Amino acid sequence: MEHTHIGLYLIHHFIYINIMKKVEVICPLYNSLSYIDNLVKSILEQKEIDIIKINFIITDTNDHVEDHLIGDDRITFSKIKKEDFSHSLVREKAIFGSNADIAILITDDVKIIDEYAFSKLVSSFDIDNKIAIAFGRQICTNNSIEKYTRILNYPLESKITTFEDIEKEQIKAFFFSDAFSAYDVKIFKELNGYDNKNLPTNEDMYYARKVLLNGYKKYYNHKAFVNHSHNYKLKELYKRYYLYGEFFKVENEFKNYHATDSGFKLAINVFKLALKDFNIKALFMLFPNMLVRLLGKRKGEKE
Repeated sequence: MEHTHIGLYLIHHFIYINIMKKVEVICPLYNSLSYIDNLVKSILEQKEIDIIKINFIITDTNDHVEDHLIGDDRITFSKIKKEDFSHSLVREKAIFGSNADIAILITDDVKIIDEYAFSKLVSSFDIDNKIAIAFGRQICTNNSIEKYTRILNYPLESKITTFEDIEKEQIKAFFFSDAFSAYDVKIFKELNGYDNKNLPTNEDMYYARKVLLNGYKKYYNHKAFVNHSHNYKLKELYKRYYLYGEFFKVENEFKNYHATDSGFKLAINVFKLALKDFNIKALFMLFPNMLVRLLGKRKGEKE
């Protein structure tokens, strides 16, 4: 009887291992020396997931970050020049070259604090066979305004988005983030990825729209999470939203959709959360922060 139980366990374990989706982790690196050791360590510590490749694309800044890409023979890297970096083309090339079932895309500044973060994210594709992309919750741990925008943008409730949701949600239906996301590789190739476009930013939103328009689904998985914190200076925030404006100018089909949540509504909700925390610094910075976002986006759309 004991041998029978052992045999059944081994059969179950064998089947479980073989039905696990093969995963490739794709992460562009830029001036990543201060992040890289913890990042590599946290990826290698991920459990209950079949990672077949960890693919780093280094924008060469002569910081020798490649010397830290050690500890596992699945780790690979390539180097590109600064002028050859593209938010869309670099990621597209990596996914097109992948032999995995799922590509997990992360940015170099995320902190992976849950050793099951990747397996939880990949489990999104088991919910519905039409899910083409999934993204997880991003938490900001500093007391900046970003802490509150993260709370509002990444709620504690998972959600499937389909083509039918576009009419109600409008541009919000395409919200998606490559900072911590997963792509069905076969579907990405079928839909021709980002269409070989050199997008200034928002390649994730561009593809999310394609996914929904082609009858596939997007999944937000709140149980899969990472720490992704910035403390942007106003000048940096302006540049970021200038790029957003450029994107909307170039990809003007997005102008067919309106924002269901206005910037004013966002500011009010951030104000309420910051006031609840009695976060004086965030309250003081709220108006200039929101103004810079607006001016940057408008300027990017015009030039």
